Amino acid sequence: KTTKLILLDSLLQEISMAYEEDEPDQRERRGWNFMGTDLSKIPCFRDSFFYSIGSGMLVGVGYNLLTSRNPYKLAFGTYTAVLFGYWAVCRYNYRMTEYNMRTVRSALQNRAFVEGTESDEEWAAKALSKQTEVRNFRSDAQ
Repeated sequence: KTTKLILLDSLLQEISMAYEEDEPDQRERRGWNFMGTDLSKIPCFRDSFFYSIGSGMLVGVGYNLLTSRNPYKLAFGTYTAVLFGYWAVCRYNYRMTEYNMRTVRSALQNRAFVEGTESDEEWAAKALSKQTEVRNFRSDAQ
């Protein structure tokens, strides 16, 4: 009887965990840690390395196939240039996006306080005056 109960109990446990939400949480994936910092969570880090490794490898293989010489210096130089170049451009774009998001977020939070006041009308007038004119590059257009 005890064997049947243990078997029945184990079957019930398997059945109760038939749905994904009943499963125990999977272990969180480990990042790439360097001096206590998870590098995989730094914006632009992963993309910079992927693009630089790919471009360095592509240039190295292409140079080797075309000239049959050792491409080490050229491939490593390409890797370094793409890594730091893409990192700088990506971080600049990331910081500008973060700045714009913070600006819009604060404007939206303050909008409810300003709505219907004189400064709201001033802001609307300023926004309309900042509109740029459509440029027409045709010489015969008036």
